Amino acid sequence: MTCASCVSAVEGGLKALPGVEGASVSLMAMSGHVKYDERLVDVPTIVAKVSALGYSAEPQAGDEAAGAAARSFGREAAYWRRRFWLSLLFTLPVFLLSMVLKHTAATKAALSAEVLPGLTVLVLVNLLLTTPVQCFFGLPFHRGCLASLRHRTFNMDVLVSLGTFAAYGYSIVFLIVALATKGAQGKGNEQFETAAMLITFLLLGKFLESAAKGRASSAISQLLNLQPPTALQLTTCKDIEQVPAEVPVSGLRQGDVVKVLPGAQVPVDGSSCAGDRVLYGVSAVDESMITGESLPQPKRSDDRVVGGTINGSGVLYVLVTAVGADSTLAQIMRVVADAQHRKPQIQAFADRISAVFVPVVIGIAVATWAAWAITGAVGAMPRPDGNTTSPMGTLQVDDDQLLAFMFGCAVLVIACPCALGLATPTAVMVAGGVGAAHGILIKGGDVLERAAAVSAVCFDKTGTLTSGKLAVARVLHWAGGVSEEALLRAAGSAERGSEHPIARALTAHAQLREVGTVEPTDFVAAAGQGLQCLVDGRAVLLGNRSWMGENGLFLTAEQEGEVAALERRGHTVVFVALEPTADASHATAAATAATAAAATDAAGHAPASRTT
Repeated sequence: MTCASCVSAVEGGLKALPGVEGASVSLMAMSGHVKYDERLVDVPTIVAKVSALGYSAEPQAGDEAAGAAARSFGREAAYWRRRFWLSLLFTLPVFLLSMVLKHTAATKAALSAEVLPGLTVLVLVNLLLTTPVQCFFGLPFHRGCLASLRHRTFNMDVLVSLGTFAAYGYSIVFLIVALATKGAQGKGNEQFETAAMLITFLLLGKFLESAAKGRASSAISQLLNLQPPTALQLTTCKDIEQVPAEVPVSGLRQGDVVKVLPGAQVPVDGSSCAGDRVLYGVSAVDESMITGESLPQPKRSDDRVVGGTINGSGVLYVLVTAVGADSTLAQIMRVVADAQHRKPQIQAFADRISAVFVPVVIGIAVATWAAWAITGAVGAMPRPDGNTTSPMGTLQVDDDQLLAFMFGCAVLVIACPCALGLATPTAVMVAGGVGAAHGILIKGGDVLERAAAVSAVCFDKTGTLTSGKLAVARVLHWAGGVSEEALLRAAGSAERGSEHPIARALTAHAQLREVGTVEPTDFVAAAGQGLQCLVDGRAVLLGNRSWMGENGLFLTAEQEGEVAALERRGHTVVFVALEPTADASHATAAATAATAAAATDAAGHAPASRTT
């Protein structure tokens, strides 16, 4: 497909099939969605109908479609890039000869020299350079034109082929006239550079268009990379001692059991299932790629996990609940892909106009040529000095007919490529791809269109208005016998080897306060709870309220009030104790992103009021 006329032809043909309830075709994505009644029509019939319209099609679904589209656009971009550069090698000399050297005193005489009576060096060189551009490099446009006319439709290839062949054929006609009259008529009227430059310019446009589609499709298909290609499969999560088998993720089925090692990606959607012992199947999972939350989420038996997320320090045994098209990643990709088929009203309006655009343009071009040709033939062609041509006489090839033909060609040339049909779908596709690459799911072009009327914007805090990195906001020191510096040293030392966001915040704060840290010993971690270790030979207990309670440490009513006040403000409170009393708590909070204020201000036309 090359333009909105192709989209209209395919959609119209599909909707005419009995049993087809709706069809939406995306020019930029080179794909279509068809809603049909399986009792009345099947997929082979739909594919055959598309083929009968002069286009190729094959059914695809889910992540297969996204990956295939990305590969297809990559090959398409390489194809148009190669044709453009080769065409430019021929067109650039034509441009320089016709637009620069022809008017330069040093080369004008040489280019005007006649090889044959009526044939100059300039015309001969331009003919030899333009012919490959028109007949070979422009072949994709000409093939598309023939295919379109064969199926009684009019697409943008028809305009391109007619416009370039009009300019090329016009030059050939004048060259023949000049040779036949030995230069008495037609000499110097050739316009070979018009055809060559137009073909090369359109090849550049096709390359840039396919490259933009490729980047957008690649951004969507990169979501596939979030899922590992293989998984460690078990026969059951009850037998934790068995050796898992490494199998392709595509081979997993609902009800299978997989083992997820510390630091590995969760291969599929599922629920955590505990093994024979309590601690097996317990971990914390980084779900920031799905939820944006910077803190790893604790996972225990029956907790839901999502494919593509990152497991923490524990081992998970996952019961597979969704695979393939039913997985969360596949659904995200489907939302982004579907967005390219949800047309805004302006695009639907443009598509309706584009359905009749090409034949109307051709009609206007013919009428333009005829009107000016008749005007010149009767001697009424306007002149800069206000006079007209000679009285009505025999129609002949002269400057008036040149102008008439040029005016007709100009109408064809300026109408391609059709910005009316390309601009909106290109913008929708690129916006969807860029959004997906930045973690923003845009559900359709109609959503973007309605966004122009938005008066209020609500931002998610975590990772959006905040940097997604935690920082210590306040230290509550409750132990009179232990200094605050000693507590910070104990916390920083205990967490110095961890990559947990809270751990990084505590170690960073210890470094900021320059209390020094040492390597802990006798380290024991409880996933989602906390840790215990020895620092400088002293026992350290660090974790959440539940972890402290399990170890026999409880807060007083006054301390509970202080902690509750911090938690109401959105802080995450971490407790640290030294031998063995509860000595202090650290309140961590996400650091505000440096661009948060600028982002909220830029959301409106005037500085925005910010409410947190």
